[in-house]
Amino acid sequence: MNQKNLFGRFTATILIIMMLSPVFSLAVSAEGETSADVFPGATFTDPPEWYQTVNGVLSSDTYTLYPYATKSMDIGFSKYGEMISYNKNTQLGVGIQYPGYESVSTYDQRAETSADPFANEKIMLVNWINGWLIDLKYMDTDGFDKEYWAMALFSDGDLPGKDWITMPEVKYDDVARPLWQQYQPFANPDVDAYYTNPGAAYKGGRKTNGICETEPIVTLYDGPRKYIGWTVTHVMDKKGTPLVDVHITFIFDKVEKHVILLKDVKILWDKSPINIQFGNRGEWDLNLKGYVHFYTDEPVQEWDLNGNGVISTEEKAKSFEYYRQWMVENKYPKKWWDDVDSYQIPIGYDTSGW
Repeated sequence: MNQKNLFGRFTATILIIMMLSPVFSLAVSAEGETSADVFPGATFTDPPEWYQTVNGVLSSDTYTLYPYATKSMDIGFSKYGEMISYNKNTQLGVGIQYPGYESVSTYDQRAETSADPFANEKIMLVNWINGWLIDLKYMDTDGFDKEYWAMALFSDGDLPGKDWITMPEVKYDDVARPLWQQYQPFANPDVDAYYTNPGAAYKGGRKTNGICETEPIVTLYDGPRKYIGWTVTHVMDKKGTPLVDVHITFIFDKVEKHVILLKDVKILWDKSPINIQFGNRGEWDLNLKGYVHFYTDEPVQEWDLNGNGVISTEEKAKSFEYYRQWMVENKYPKKWWDDVDSYQIPIGYDTSGW
């Protein structure tokens, strides 16, 4: 397959499962500095329809033998695909909050009743950072190499929110040219990098050196136990020529403690090969008790109690009850199959995926 076909057929799909266990703890506290102190909601100009908050319902639902605490999880996101929603009236936000509103009756992390790594009111609002970055390299129809980038992060560290900002273009030898940018049009997402600061108009959480347009949030499904939302951003060059679309689909089971983000980059430029780099960016605000862990193994939920190599029906029921009780009390499995010695693995157990 030649290079043109390779890139022309490229579609990047990223499945991100953000799992939040009940041991996720309170976020880092910046004493005396809250989102309201640093950036009052009264001056936050983003329209409320740019954001979506979805509450979990696990606290009010009923499941038999559910081995975890029956506390809900809430999510929030923006139309730009950032895992943050913000209400300028209440000056409260939601990213991934656990326990959720149904369990603690507030979104405010200062109440110290829940944790939210992306929207924590104990952290300055300008430091709420979550989203994505894309970089595109290709040759235009005039034979010139071009490079366009776009980033949606909710905040740039100076100012949160706002719609897309096209940063001022500079020359190759300008002090503001990013070292990572190889081709024109050169522009820096950091206003402080410019010899002459371009000012507050160029501060905000969504920036590009081209043109970007983001569609309103589309709710594909909102049922009693599941929510599916969809966002799309069009990335174009400075002339308005479409290059790619960034699609992000949010799949949230309201009775579970995870949210799935499907991230698709759809290529629209077909005049030449295009190189695409896409990545996630974000800040996790946690204290020493909090942690991020990727679960790739299976927990031990049943056990060969008499050591004869076979787990009977009675042993399954008895050992699972032990597992369930352990999870309720400790919020994590006592043992993973990956840690079990081979001679202790029951007959017939497939361990190839562990």
